[in-house]
Amino acid sequence: MKWYQKTWAIVLLLIIFFPAGAFLMWKEKKDWRSPVKILISVVFGFWFLIFATAALSDTPTETSTPNTKTESKSAEEAPKEEAKKEETPKEEVKEEETPKEEVKTEEPKKEETPKEEVKKEETTSKGIKAGTYKVGTDMQAGEYIFIASSALGYVECTTDSTGNLESIVFNDNVKGNVYLTVNDGEYLKATGGTLYPVEEAPSIVPSDGVYKDGMYKVGKDIPAGEYKIILTDTIGMGYYEVSTDSRHGIESIVTNENVQADTYLTISDGQYLKISGVEINTK
Repeated sequence: MKWYQKTWAIVLLLIIFFPAGAFLMWKEKKDWRSPVKILISVVFGFWFLIFATAALSDTPTETSTPNTKTESKSAEEAPKEEAKKEETPKEEVKEEETPKEEVKTEEPKKEETPKEEVKKEETTSKGIKAGTYKVGTDMQAGEYIFIASSALGYVECTTDSTGNLESIVFNDNVKGNVYLTVNDGEYLKATGGTLYPVEEAPSIVPSDGVYKDGMYKVGKDIPAGEYKIILTDTIGMGYYEVSTDSRHGIESIVTNENVQADTYLTISDGQYLKISGVEINTK
């Protein structure tokens, strides 16, 4: 059997070039019923006429387009040349204004110093924006509060800038806020939030007395005492952690627990309390 006698070839020709496909269908496909052949001929013939008519109707539009563009260009070019001629006297006016420019350059120099001081104060009040900083060069060593501005922030402290896992001192996905302490020579990366020196940070004490996801310093943000830990996470798994400092080392952890039901916890002044998926109501 030759290729044009095969069913797939005839169907392809019916789609691409209907006259050839129809001819081969009636000649080669004796086993196809006549009603089927008639129906295929009517359907494909109808679509072939539509496409042929559409193609012929588009032809005059394409040939007339270049003439229109040429005329519009020539019409636009003439006023452009006239405009250029009128601009010439403007250059003479600029030459006369030269002494005014000398006076302007001398005045602002005396006022630049106080403006820079104002900018530094604004940066301090707004905190340190997200980025990667070298401690001791870009920022001072010490304790900071990171407040997430999105659903989930991220902080990472490393010993160098190689990006290797073994250089990580600590890292954390932050919901709410977190305390952290960095030392000279380390690198601090923060995304999705703002860093504040502890003494300049806004208050993180909830106005309604309900403590949710975040890290709080006992005696400063939350009073010492015994509290009921209430599970709020939708998947039924919360977490709390009590530590002695904000370096996030394993040796700093006093106690921690994956919370699967409501429980109680006692915390002391100077400790740090981190909670996730649970809440504490102090009222």
